[in-house]
Amino acid sequence: SAARRSYGEALLICFRGGAFSSVLDITSFVAGVIILCVFIHATFTPVVSATEIPMLMAGYGFGASFVALFMQLGGGIYTKAADVGADFVGKVAQGIPKTTRATKR
Repeated sequence: SAARRSYGEALLICFRGGAFSSVLDITSFVAGVIILCVFIHATFTPVVSATEIPMLMAGYGFGASFVALFMQLGGGIYTKAADVGADFVGKVAQGIPKTTRATKR
């Protein structure tokens, strides 16, 4: 809608949306780190010294990175399956057999 009026207005809307998303992302990250630090300090003070808490938090960060990696891999697999399913549905809707030599990729 904004692009129909002017490209400058569309760019401004995109920029503001990206800025809001970035601020929200950084804010949630900082809040999560603070909450995690307070939780570890309050829960494990007799067992873990205050100097070991950053190492525990680094492990937490590595775990989050692995989760993000597996989510991307899983998302790609499901996207490919949906793409193949849509191809089959399109072929059936047009009356093309699914397994002819002409339709194989």
